[in-house]
Amino acid sequence: MYRDIKARITFSGGNGQFGDNRLRSKYFDPIIMDNIVNSASLPVIDYDKRTSNITRSPMSTGCEYLIIVPNSPAYKKWADSLKVFRTDQG
Repeated sequence: MYRDIKARITFSGGNGQFGDNRLRSKYFDPIIMDNIVNSASLPVIDYDKRTSNITRSPMSTGCEYLIIVPNSPAYKKWADSLKVFRTDQG
């Protein structure tokens, strides 16, 4: 049984990035940072700058999160509670 082990991991090849930054989310980054040992290796992303560069078409709703449910009071009640939760999150 070993109690303390040190390991060195060396990456070779690749493009020098971990994953695709366009797929990262400001909502999941805190979870990733808390659960990945080498999270400091990930580049910092300015999400405010990234979303300010998005151009919207005139037909766009201008929303960031869209909830679509069947036409039923039970689903509408659930959707409203999800709306309140997401609004409180910011």
